[in-house]
This record gives sequence, structure tokens and C-alpha cells, in this order.
Amino acid sequence: TMPKRKPFRLQRYDLTKRFSTVSGSTYFDTSDPNEHLILWARAANKDPVPLVAEDASTQDHTVHFISPQEARTSPFDKDSFSNITSPVGFAKGGGRVQVSDADDLSFGDGSSDSSFSLASWFLITSASATTELFFKGEETMFGDAREYSFVYHDGGLTGSLIDASAEAALLYSASIKNVASEGTWHHFAFTYNSSVSELSRGQFYFDGLSISTNPEVSGSYTAMEPSIGALEILQNLNNQAVEFFEAAVWTGKVLAAEEIN
Repeated sequence: TMPKRKPFRLQRYDLTKRFSTVSGSTYFDTSDPNEHLILWARAANKDPVPLVAEDASTQDHTVHFISPQEARTSPFDKDSFSNITSPVGFAKGGGRVQVSDADDLSFGDGSSDSSFSLASWFLITSASATTELFFKGEETMFGDAREYSFVYHDGGLTGSLIDASAEAALLYSASIKNVASEGTWHHFAFTYNSSVSELSRGQFYFDGLSISTNPEVSGSYTAMEPSIGALEILQNLNNQAVEFFEAAVWTGKVLAAEEIN
């Protein structure tokens, strides 16, 4: 018989390497995460108010913090992992994480979509907050050039994948009223499997668990279309303070429930 594989455990929290958790969940059991991880946005240091952001993946996107402030807590104990960086707070106004436009941050070419996964650690200080967890694209006086949008609002999650020229969209919604709480770090994830039927493609996860996701097709959807808009993460839309620890994007990869957990 073949010897049993030992779990690979890290002393560093590192999304660029495969690992197993103490509870037994495995992140990228066999393949290299860097084949799919294209963005790992976080603070570049451990300063109380981290002014500099980084992409800690191998893709080196340009990441900025807009109006950063000191966060009150962190989802991880900095003494447990050597490379944990600082969380950041965004108070009233337009605070957010901004990632400059890049081709690999678009997942549709107007004819077909590709699979992808998104995840982020965030904290809300008010359950009635409205926060764009991820938003790519732009809305201008000349028309709608949005690509995808995921929003937390008043105990609910909504997601939109937009075919702008067709004025169509794939829409997703989920209630998290019973699990989302103020002043607590939460983990959000969304996976999109482009190879299955439209109503089966999208799935929300919250705090590591798959949650009931309601899909809807609006109009005649073909695919998202790339735009020149930046990727905005955790943008505060109604003056309720929020906090951010990190966000990650995987392309061509539908993260399994075990990998998210």
C-alpha cells in the first residue's frame, strides 16, 4: 500500500502555497496555487495605519488604499503567523481598496466567460451598512460598462455579472441576517463555474460555509465584457465604517468548499 500523505502545514499564512489546516481542510492539495491566484491584496506592512498596499501574489498588480485609517482588530493573531500584515479601517467617505485595471481581472470577452473565485476578510460596524465587496467596471454618462459587482447590504449579499451591451445580467442573492454580526470579522467568497448552466454557475460562501444562493437571469445574457475600470474592494457606500484585512482572486479556478473553509 502507498504511504499516507502527511498534511502540509505552514508556519506562515501564505495563499501562494498549498497547506492543510489543523481542522483538516486542504487548500490546493495537489496543484500550485500560483497557477490560478492572480491577486492577493493586503497591507504591505504591520504599521498601525498601513498607508501602503501590495499584491502579494506573483502577478504584482498595483494596489492602493484610499483614505486608510487604523483598524481596531485583526482576524488573525499576529503572533501565530510570521507574515501577517495589518488590517486597515475605512471610515466615512470614499475609503476603499483600489486595484488598477488589468486584463486578467476581467473574466469575460463578450462571447464567453471563464471560471473564477473571489474572497475577502471584512468587518462591518453596522449591520445596515452598504459596502461593495468587489466592483469591477464603470458607469459613465455614455453608458454602463460594469463587469461584476458584489455587495453587502443590511444583512444580505447580492452579486451581478453584467453583459453591458445586451443590458443583461446574471444576478445572485443570499440572506446572511442570522450569521452576519457587527464588529466581527467575516469571510466572504464567491465562486463562478462557467462550464455549467447559467442558473448553476454562482455560489456564495460566508465564514467558510456554502450558503443558499438564489440565481436569476435578467435579459439575454451571453458574457461579461472587459472594461478599463479599476477593481474596487470594500468601498463604503453609506458612511458606516468598515475594516479590511485582505482580498484574493483566482482565475480559471472554482475553489472547492474545502479550500474556502
